[in-house]
Amino acid sequence: MNTHRAVRQYLAKEEKKTELKSERVKLASIADLKKASNKAFNSIEKNNVNLSKLVDAKNNVRESSADMLKIKKELDNLKTDFFKKAKDLGIAPASIEEYKLSIDAQNAISKAITESEKATK
Repeated sequence: MNTHRAVRQYLAKEEKKTELKSERVKLASIADLKKASNKAFNSIEKNNVNLSKLVDAKNNVRESSADMLKIKKELDNLKTDFFKKAKDLGIAPASIEEYKLSIDAQNAISKAITESEKATK
């Protein structure tokens, strides 16, 4: 009879050990879920910050592009006016360094506007 009781006690202890192991597994699973969920939310937050920066950057580029377009139109008008006045005076506009510089600036600003428009689509 003592052997029977000892066996029952041993089995009860083993059952408790199994229950404890099961609880540890459940706790570990819960901790893993919580950790993974927190990682997901942190990643989303970081992405939202980056998206906000991207939107701000695109808006800044659009504003710069609009400013460059105004400057380009002003440069076009000044260049055309200068060309006419130089011709009236019998001067070849291409012989004047500032006129050449204005052509370079016009080409550069046109390229910058095109690149800005591509980047903000």
